[in-house]
Amino acid sequence: MGYSVFLYSVAAFILYLVILKIINPAAGLTNRPTFYISLAAMILGTQLFTAGYLGELIARSSPTRNFYYIEKSWELTSPSAQKVVIVGPGYPFRGGIATFNHRLCQQFIEEGNECCIFSFSLQYPSLLFPGKTQYSTDPPPQGLEIYSMINSIHPLNWWQTGTELKRMRPDILIVRYWLPFMGPAFGTILRRVRKNKHTRIIAITDNIFPHEKRPGDLAFSRYFLKSCDAFVTMSDKVMKDLRSLEPNKPAVQTLHPLYDNFGEPVSKQEAREKLRLDKDTKILLFFGFIRKYKGLDILLNAIRLLKEKNYTAAGPFENHDCR
Repeated sequence: MGYSVFLYSVAAFILYLVILKIINPAAGLTNRPTFYISLAAMILGTQLFTAGYLGELIARSSPTRNFYYIEKSWELTSPSAQKVVIVGPGYPFRGGIATFNHRLCQQFIEEGNECCIFSFSLQYPSLLFPGKTQYSTDPPPQGLEIYSMINSIHPLNWWQTGTELKRMRPDILIVRYWLPFMGPAFGTILRRVRKNKHTRIIAITDNIFPHEKRPGDLAFSRYFLKSCDAFVTMSDKVMKDLRSLEPNKPAVQTLHPLYDNFGEPVSKQEAREKLRLDKDTKILLFFGFIRKYKGLDILLNAIRLLKEKNYTAAGPFENHDCR
């Protein structure tokens, strides 16, 4: 509206000046009341345009823009069934943690529980993401409820998301923790949830300290860990790091599960035929995102010591430092 008023005011004022000059070239413009009416209309239009523009900027950056309340009714099939929420990446975000969460959610449902995923509306700011895209090009997983709720950099959103989860009162909340950058957001959300004095919070901790250290890592991890009731780790190193900060809370260590959601397994011979690889040659495979900390350069140097030097590195480069 403001933009339209502004344009119409300018057009009317220009038209007024042209007609006035044609009819009476000697007339003084500032001696006519219509001049001030047109000038006032231009000022008003400019103010409305500016207010509308600023309002749109504020609305686009609002933490509640993608926030909505979930009218979810838990439908438990048996007295032993649980209401479960998984907090962490889910579709349309890509990556191993998102895939893990999808499969975990599916398993809870198959066992008769109610389960959904609270994912991100904004996971990483573009400036902080080292890769080309955060989003998957695959079709969405079928039969899963995934809500894009969490803005990782906006404290008001953390408060609102925690309040919504507190209201939903799940029996179990499982939160994925892999990077201290997420500590402030997750720690604040979980503190809100704990106020319902019902939900038990279990963290699956992929990392306590990151592979690539940054200022604030220790403080952010401490803040997050204090909001949890129990932990699951998948390596000795992470368990040791966890116990250095949380020595007393319950924690179990287990192996990372094998994925069974990528199709039926095939034999080595069939796989080599499809990839056009020699059936007898020994091949060393480095698979996954190629990051500097993973030591691919060390592996390549070690290969020089081997007699047979057939190797494949399969995965995207996350930044130019890896090349």
